[in-house]
Amino acid sequence: MSVSITSIIFIIITLYAVSAHAIDGYGLAAPLPYGALAGATTSTEERKVDEQSIIAEQKKLTTVERNTLKSEDMFRLELITAPHKIDINSSDNKALKHLLERSWATAAASIYGARLQWRGSRPVENNPAILDLASPVASKPEPETGFPAAHPAMLYTLSGVLSLVNIDWQRDAFATADAISARRKIAGLHYSKDLQGGRDLGYMLLGAMAQDTSFKNDLIAARKEYWSKQASTKGTQP
Repeated sequence: MSVSITSIIFIIITLYAVSAHAIDGYGLAAPLPYGALAGATTSTEERKVDEQSIIAEQKKLTTVERNTLKSEDMFRLELITAPHKIDINSSDNKALKHLLERSWATAAASIYGARLQWRGSRPVENNPAILDLASPVASKPEPETGFPAAHPAMLYTLSGVLSLVNIDWQRDAFATADAISARRKIAGLHYSKDLQGGRDLGYMLLGAMAQDTSFKNDLIAARKEYWSKQASTKGTQP
């Protein structure tokens, strides 16, 4: 495997941004088995089928739908908290925000570790008929960074974390993860196998973080914060 200088610089800048955004991630007891990710290899025929599907779906998009794709390109916590009407920047959700930010940082670092190993290309790189409908012109994705897909990895990780805080959030959180993941394919940025790999990495990360003492403590704090508020209004707590 060869890694370009541009790719290394891209990863360093990304990890720097992660550390600035979320302090630091959670410690993992052992390196994640990136080689076990489903979908790491995609056949030429599978790619062609996906590419034709993407072309057909792109032709159907309305202006509003295209704008939605662009609004989802830059990952932010609101993508997964908005369906639950959680104001993640409220002082009432300080512990939850801390938990999600550290989980975000852990996922981001792991995604780029996996991409260093696999270097999967994107539909928009391989087929000139496919348009990149999400990435801003000034921020096109680095070549061969399609596998695993970052949005699914992030979203499935954070959906799992939200579910551990309140199981009632589980259905909507994972439904949001499914919907945004599907749109990343329509945007021309991922093959189906990229999405599958991202989803599996998210589940893998959730299991690994759950073994970390710091994660457990942050989860307890977030649950206490949330359920204390609920108890004060409804008198209920699991």
